[in-house]
Amino acid sequence: MALPASLGLERKNPLPVGRYWVFRTGLVDIEAFDKWLATHRKMQVLKVVASDFDPGGPFLNTHPPTAFVVFQVLAPNAVVWQGPGLPDRAPPHVTNRQDVEQAPIILDSAERLENAAQRAASAVTRGGETFTLLLFAAAVLYLLSQKGSHHAMHR
Repeated sequence: MALPASLGLERKNPLPVGRYWVFRTGLVDIEAFDKWLATHRKMQVLKVVASDFDPGGPFLNTHPPTAFVVFQVLAPNAVVWQGPGLPDRAPPHVTNRQDVEQAPIILDSAERLENAAQRAASAVTRGGETFTLLLFAAAVLYLLSQKGSHHAMHR
């Protein structure tokens, strides 16, 4: 069984203490991210755990350069995320891009709820689904929404 590649996207800013991974695509984004990393490394509030660079293909229609970086935030309220996108919370076993590309992504509660709603809507539009399946989908949505609100009450 493959271990999860992500513990979900981190939406808090500044980033909480912990491990994160990101992909950057294109030289402009990679260089901007490298400057961001360098600033926080000089402040000693962040360290790079692992990184790799793929220069991309030599021809026009091949993939652009990409960088994969695992970093650790060492101090609370010190590292302000500037995007683009959001970093993934990294489990301890993630140390290279293959760990991410070959492993399942674990969705957070909001993302699971959104996916369940999309699946339920898809079932309705296919028309071949039974009434029982639609009731089951509604029950799943209800339980997920209750779990999310119960979790939020206990924070």
